[in-house]
Amino acid sequence: MTIKPLIFLLIFFCTISTCIAQTTTKKTYTKEEIEQLDATYKAKKKKDKAKRKELNQTTLTELTLEDINGNIYTLDDLKGKVVVMNFWFIRCQPCVAEIPDLNELKAKFKGKDVLFFAVALDTKPALEVFLESHPFDFIIIPKGGALANRFKIPHYPFNMIIDQNGTMQYVSDVLSLNIVNRLKRRINALLKEH
Repeated sequence: MTIKPLIFLLIFFCTISTCIAQTTTKKTYTKEEIEQLDATYKAKKKKDKAKRKELNQTTLTELTLEDINGNIYTLDDLKGKVVVMNFWFIRCQPCVAEIPDLNELKAKFKGKDVLFFAVALDTKPALEVFLESHPFDFIIIPKGGALANRFKIPHYPFNMIIDQNGTMQYVSDVLSLNIVNRLKRRINALLKEH
């Protein structure tokens, strides 16, 4: 073996090890930097929560949804119905895990004035592939990022309800293990009111 291939291999392995070292090196933060990052995070979280509270119990004046099949739903179409909205995305494991429970919830309200929308952050083609192996009985709304931003969705999955008059009813402001029962109780209460 000549010296040139050895030098080449040496340079190659040094380059690889440098790249690996750079990608695995963690930044060390000072106590002050950590406190600043924490304060910034808490301030943003508090501001987002306040914005969601502003939206809670407000009546929508405009809402247009286009489902995966091109059907359009306007606020006028939704009047008189309880509307359940689930915000989710394909790579969100808790989102995918709750789909069977949400399908059961929808089945319990079959024939009632309740519409179920799944507002996904994903594109139509990605959703079509996903839905082949993960049936989701809600009306699927692709590319729902703008809607999620409008409603200040803090985490995924997130479920909310719009009542028969178009008034927003947030079900939970935190992740909940018992969300399906909370949704069911709120839907039943709204149906009894009308």
